[in-house]
Amino acid sequence: MVKRSLRNLLLWTILLIAGNIILFRNFTRFDLTADKRHTLSETTRQLLGKLEGPLVIRVFLEGDLRTDIKRLQSAASDLLDEYGAWAGGNLHVEFIDPLETADGGEGNAAYEELAEAGLEPTSLNIRREEGTLQKIIFPGALLYYQGKQLPVNFLGTHFQTRSSAESIHIAIQNLEFHFSNAIEKLLSGEREKLGFLSGHGELDGRRIIDITGTLNRAYDVKQVNLKEESLSGLDTYAALILAKPLEAFSESEKYKLDQYLMHGGNLLIFIDQFNASLDSMRARGNMLALPLDLNLDDLFFRYGFRINYDLVRDMNCAPIPVVLQTGAQGNQQLMPWVYFPLIFPRSPHPVVRNIDPIRLQFASSIDTIASEGVRKTILLKTSPYTQKAAAPVYLSLEAIQEAADPKAFNSGEVPVGVLLEGTFTSAFTNRGRELFDQSLPFREKSREARIIAIADGDLPANEISAIDDSYFPLGYDKYTRQTFGNKTFVQNCVDYLSGKAELLQLRRKEMGLRMLDRQQAAVESMRWKLINTALPVGLVLLFSLTYNSLRKQKYGRR
Repeated sequence: MVKRSLRNLLLWTILLIAGNIILFRNFTRFDLTADKRHTLSETTRQLLGKLEGPLVIRVFLEGDLRTDIKRLQSAASDLLDEYGAWAGGNLHVEFIDPLETADGGEGNAAYEELAEAGLEPTSLNIRREEGTLQKIIFPGALLYYQGKQLPVNFLGTHFQTRSSAESIHIAIQNLEFHFSNAIEKLLSGEREKLGFLSGHGELDGRRIIDITGTLNRAYDVKQVNLKEESLSGLDTYAALILAKPLEAFSESEKYKLDQYLMHGGNLLIFIDQFNASLDSMRARGNMLALPLDLNLDDLFFRYGFRINYDLVRDMNCAPIPVVLQTGAQGNQQLMPWVYFPLIFPRSPHPVVRNIDPIRLQFASSIDTIASEGVRKTILLKTSPYTQKAAAPVYLSLEAIQEAADPKAFNSGEVPVGVLLEGTFTSAFTNRGRELFDQSLPFREKSREARIIAIADGDLPANEISAIDDSYFPLGYDKYTRQTFGNKTFVQNCVDYLSGKAELLQLRRKEMGLRMLDRQQAAVESMRWKLINTALPVGLVLLFSLTYNSLRKQKYGRR
């Protein structure tokens, strides 16, 4: 009997040791959730496996937080635990309350330091017995790796445009994308080059200072003049950005753009087809918007799209301030301006998935044209209550006071942004090319390339303060004090064109938003409280009675 017990003990000890060795050498984690919310993508696991030194992540979610923000904190903590499991000991995570780390009255200095690092503040109202407390938090993180630093903002602009539950849910869904995207940029050796085209009245300087500053954290952003840059020089850029040109392109410049695309380059195009301007209209009270001649239509047609000479008018639009006459004095009010459509992206494509509404200004419609070898995806389109105004378009602030007739806005959902990818055909096939740049051989068919075309030149432009010439963040509306998703959209476009499609696929991750039925919860709350309180106690008592009864039966016979 004793020998058998020792043999069993020895056997179980050997099995336990062997099991521990096997599990230690074969790392495994199990995710039993239906939506696999705790499972990291293969892309993320590969990135973490490339870490060659300590990666420090400081998350600024700690201290006195509201319940919904604590959900985000908990989700970030759980996700980073998963990251740590795959990082081979190279991940160090800290959760920090910036106010606790500040000495005395240095809270403002700490906030300024975080803002300068790229973190975006959010104001919270926290209810207390003594009243409502307003608190500024920075829901994000700073990542440090081998002397480089990058910010990650969790909430973006969702917190301003959606309900609290929905915005936190979207933020949780996007956590893996934000962290992995930042890690990928920290791991990148030589930064890829982005070129903002210049020389035709394009946006430059302070009008694009916010987006160029943001992109500069991950890319080497430069101004590129097609008159001066050679075709072989253009070939070193991951993507070229054409932002609101006002003057016509020459044939030699078009040839450089064409052959840049043919050699596998990528184009991000923001085009205005009219000279419409809110500032010009304000100065006179009205204006006649006339078409611009950019000499690019033949290129676009050959590549598979056409930006039409019309202006879309959308009942789902942003407001502008207008002075309304009420007696002897004027009264300034915000009124909806149908030429500033608000675009709510509905495409499942990762470039636009889960991003906030995008504000456009004087946008035109886009048509796609059949072209062999080119795949087309509509990224942005207006609401169903849209009307197209053909050129020339008379714009007047007086018309804003007239109630729009919904029956006239019957053009349906109008495309204003499109992605084209595949093999394009050159617009210079069967044309004389002797006088053009010959620094690269001519190609009739492109390598795999991508174009994103947006029929609005102002989408990437930030606003400038008329008071002190400071600039507002891209997408910020100084009249409504809302921030729209323009910056996120431009960043996603650049990342996609630069070959970060696998990372953007992380935006497809979906987690079910499980909301309580408030009415049913109110009705059944007492029942569930009793069950949760009484059931554990009852089970313990039942186990005790059963155990004692069986014990008496067993030993009472002896």
